[in-house]
Amino acid sequence: MKRIKSLIALVLALGLMAVLLTACGGNNDAEVREKLETAQEKLDAVTSMSYEISMDMDLSFSGAGLDGQTMSTHTTGTARYIVDPMAMEMNLSVDTGASATTDTLMYVMQDGDQVTAYSSLDNGASWTKATVDTSQLTQYDGKQSMDLYLENIDQFKEAGSEAINGSQATKYEGVIANDTISEVMEASGALTQMEQLGLDEETISSMYSEIGDIPVAIWIDDTSGLPVRYDLDMGNVMQGILDKALSAIGTDASGVTFTVDQMMMTMTVTGVDNVSSVELPEAAKAA
Repeated sequence: MKRIKSLIALVLALGLMAVLLTACGGNNDAEVREKLETAQEKLDAVTSMSYEISMDMDLSFSGAGLDGQTMSTHTTGTARYIVDPMAMEMNLSVDTGASATTDTLMYVMQDGDQVTAYSSLDNGASWTKATVDTSQLTQYDGKQSMDLYLENIDQFKEAGSEAINGSQATKYEGVIANDTISEVMEASGALTQMEQLGLDEETISSMYSEIGDIPVAIWIDDTSGLPVRYDLDMGNVMQGILDKALSAIGTDASGVTFTVDQMMMTMTVTGVDNVSSVELPEAAKAA
């Protein structure tokens, strides 16, 4: 049962990290590919941004006395971010129902080659900090993550137009193909989380190889040419990961079934080149 609880924690962690991610594949037609490449070029020139994130996840359980039990989480967040040197302020709220809400205030600050993450669960009264390996920065970096998705999205097609933040944007739909999912998931920090559950590299690799594609939608602003929103449908991918993980951890989870009924993530850009500074609170400096 301890491993099962750890697996639930993994699902939540993967979801949160993927939500912190923000997305030109070889099978896109020439016109769509040109628009995506232009969006990526414009994104590369951005020096700061603000954005909102959300994730809705529903799980249901059966076996080992868990029949009929469900868990739903709704995560929302706002972020202000400067590219170089990296500085980010993020507020996250995770609602698991029954008045159980966890609010996290986070700062990620770069000083030379060192990047430090500061977090508080009590509205800034107390803080913890940890040094972040630069290879894991994508999980914190909305701009870098969106750029990663732009590079890996495939089979894109135009799917209508709608207003995002009061400006008209064209919607494109496609997938992150299975053969590039490992790169995306590793950048999200998911690999580290899985290793902490005792899953070896071979098992993790087999998870990626059998979990299918990730459906993606991205909106590109008609005036600026910048990507302003993306949606990721992670339900099937997360189901595949859970099934493999349950099998890998063995008898501890015998007879237990997890069903991912929904796992949808969204990031919406609310401003570009609009953050002049991110100031770390004095209390955090003393963490």
